[in-house]
Amino acid sequence: MSDAGEEKRGRIVGGSILILIGGLFLLDNLDLFEFSWPMILIGIGAVLLIQSVLDKHHQPVQGGVLLLLLGLVFLADQERWLPWGMSRDWPLILFAVGISSIVGYWANPKKRGSLTGGIILLAIGAIFLATEYHYFEWKVVGDIFEWWPLILLGLGVWLLVKDRRPKPPDPLP
Repeated sequence: MSDAGEEKRGRIVGGSILILIGGLFLLDNLDLFEFSWPMILIGIGAVLLIQSVLDKHHQPVQGGVLLLLLGLVFLADQERWLPWGMSRDWPLILFAVGISSIVGYWANPKKRGSLTGGIILLAIGAIFLATEYHYFEWKVVGDIFEWWPLILLGLGVWLLVKDRRPKPPDPLP
């Protein structure tokens, strides 16, 4: 895209964000809507996500998805929609980062690392959330983590042998 096109897109996104935030503050001042700060994150995330979709994913979607999900988590905490509040539900932030990474992978599969990172963050978030709600105790997690060096050993072996596998022959034209 040309510099003029990028500048125009930046003005559109920036203007949209300012109009959204200004409109929310105006509605709050007129007592037509109760504004809270997480809505800024939700609004900016939604604008960035829409921009990415309209731009046919030339811009990464992860930032928009992440801001949108974090805004929803903080809004849920502020409105007391979470059972225990952020003191126990903080692993939802890991879920938000993991989901945004996975959505970024689906939007652009050429970046394979984001899928693995997203799945790892979802798994870590699930472990922490399950321990916060006492689905299992840290002793179980501690017993599992005693064997974490096996993960390093496995990754090391995989790195050593991953390029040694025979490659399939090229198909004939």
